[in-house]
Amino acid sequence: MQIFGYEIGIKRTTQAPAQEQRGLTLTDPSLLAYFGVDPSQFHTGSANNNGVLSIPPAWAAIRYISEGIASLNRGVFYRESDGDVFPDNSSAVAQLLGSRPHPHYTTFDFLQALVTNACLGNGYAIVWRDGATTRPVALEIVPQEYVTLKFSSNGQLFYHVCGTINERPVNILLPETDMIHVKGVTMTGVAGRRVTLVHSSSFDTALGAQQYSNTWFEKGASVGGLITYPNPLSKEQREALRGKLETQHAGSRNAGSFMVLDAGADFKAVQAGPKDAAVVDFSNLTTIHVSQIFKVPLHLLSQLDRSTFSNMEQQNQDFVVHCLGPWARKIEEEITSKCFTTSEVRNRRRFFAFDLSPLQMGDMVSQATFFASAIQNGWMTPNEVRGKKNLNRIEGGDQLFIQQNMAPMDMLAEILEGKNKQTETPQSEGEAEKDTDDEPEESATA
Repeated sequence: MQIFGYEIGIKRTTQAPAQEQRGLTLTDPSLLAYFGVDPSQFHTGSANNNGVLSIPPAWAAIRYISEGIASLNRGVFYRESDGDVFPDNSSAVAQLLGSRPHPHYTTFDFLQALVTNACLGNGYAIVWRDGATTRPVALEIVPQEYVTLKFSSNGQLFYHVCGTINERPVNILLPETDMIHVKGVTMTGVAGRRVTLVHSSSFDTALGAQQYSNTWFEKGASVGGLITYPNPLSKEQREALRGKLETQHAGSRNAGSFMVLDAGADFKAVQAGPKDAAVVDFSNLTTIHVSQIFKVPLHLLSQLDRSTFSNMEQQNQDFVVHCLGPWARKIEEEITSKCFTTSEVRNRRRFFAFDLSPLQMGDMVSQATFFASAIQNGWMTPNEVRGKKNLNRIEGGDQLFIQQNMAPMDMLAEILEGKNKQTETPQSEGEAEKDTDDEPEESATA
């Protein structure tokens, strides 16, 4: 078949048996996805994916995670029989992920979209393969609301993709081997739990607080005041008085205007700020909930109440270890298992991996100390360090050194042998002169 302007063959395993389906309900995910409707909006709460993304702390948290993963150094590696690992830039997967996994987006955009969907529950990407070699030739992001999991009678997993992707109607059934599936928190290992369903109450509260704040500020952020009359007013009089006051005195344009009251009316001003209206408390509570859900430190979400300059670096390390690290491992295992052959995966000959070490280096002083220790103790070469900093190789930089006057390790035996010879006790200068003086006398006597 032809996809993206070129022929692509799709690898198929055992075809799922046809299942009889007598009818569809209006809430069936396949039916809703076909008409471009998000099934998540049919749960009891009001939060859906777009609603979650409209919450600023949630938007920031998902951006930190997705962009953090997409920014990591990555590559395909080859493991030899002796256990040594080397970069493998010539494989089809390395070339695919090193440039553009899809004609419409780069690897950065692909990983960001994949992780963004996974943060909300499930991240999907179709693996399009070459018909002759079965090697992957393209990876296409699929919105999670367009994917339905199906099982055959023998328990084989299939992915039913139905919807409009990049203005292209799609209705296909894919085997498990042709779908990259990065799961969020999962209870079954097969699919991740939708964040909008599990934490619907938290996000509904956040959206309600957001709407409350918007309404509060639209109304002038406070009740302007109370007008009391000694005698009751009719409905028409109250409406006329309200309209007159809103027209002449409400809003920023009428600030500072004079009010004239008659008929014994009395005006009492009411002052209330954002703190009195609990706007600040709602915002802080939402940020805390988002931090707990997505495992993003509070200081990254611009809440610095409990952050100091001394503990921010440690919190950043916790973010790398406890948040980015697990996400990176999920993507590594999924891409490795779906994009390489069975023998390559089973023997661990080729694999895809991220490099989180640059994020764990700390500041420049810490990096200098780390690399200096690596070179001086002989477990990294100068060229390996220069490669980490994107610097060119230098001549003689492939040797390992230790702290023995920074000598090459392959010359260590010769250096120690020479030092041992120097430690032997030589004759003193006086004894040497005496031996020299005795030799002519012996010759003269003779």
